[in-house]
Amino acid sequence: MLMVNAIGKHSFGIAYSGEVFTVDNPGNGLPDVEIFSPLDYDTLSGVHDVHWYACDPEDDPIIISFETSVDNGLTWQPLVTELPNNGLYSWDTRHSANALNYFLKITAHDGTGTSEAISGPFTVHNDRTVLPDDIFQRVGGHGNGSITVNVVDPDQLTGHRYRLTFDDSNPEEKTYSVFDIDKESFVVTNASEIDGITEGPYFDGVRLIVFDYPLPIVSQDSTRWIIGLSDLTHIVSLPEILIGNETIKGIPY
Repeated sequence: MLMVNAIGKHSFGIAYSGEVFTVDNPGNGLPDVEIFSPLDYDTLSGVHDVHWYACDPEDDPIIISFETSVDNGLTWQPLVTELPNNGLYSWDTRHSANALNYFLKITAHDGTGTSEAISGPFTVHNDRTVLPDDIFQRVGGHGNGSITVNVVDPDQLTGHRYRLTFDDSNPEEKTYSVFDIDKESFVVTNASEIDGITEGPYFDGVRLIVFDYPLPIVSQDSTRWIIGLSDLTHIVSLPEILIGNETIKGIPY
């Protein structure tokens, strides 16, 4: 498409060509591809129609694939592959992870060359059923954190027992894995979503939201506290307040 700007002394005008045309230089030209929807900072739920435009200079057939990222493009997960180039894909977001900073990447392949385009950030949020937190029992380790079980698909719940373990052997990134005790196999390995906002990998009808409480560090500049040499033991008591029929509990942070 061609855009023409006409600029006068006191005004200006813009006109677009009525049709899309192709510039085909010698050699194989890469496909042109662009995502039209979702828009920047959209919030998606349920089934959302993804719109795109893709065309090849030589009119070769184009195969479309989509990937998603919830970590600002550091890693990508396949969403759908081998789509026809018809400009429309109905994405059922209900099984996708709830997250604030989604990116969608489209790949167009003409059999020889590949082109990509990436959307701006958007949010996916679908309502979940949350299981009570008393289903967890800590059986080892001294760390602590917040774990929420979000039911994505009730029909896929197994009733199995699961063991959640954390691995901090890599100082750059702590991860968690989920082991199905009844099946004796891992259903999640090395998940890194522990920000307390982004849902982790899908398994057996659920996704976890994990928040790893940061280690408390004495800030001498802010508190003027100095770590002493005393070997006295200490204990921290957390309050419990009854408000109506609800008990508000303190959380170690």
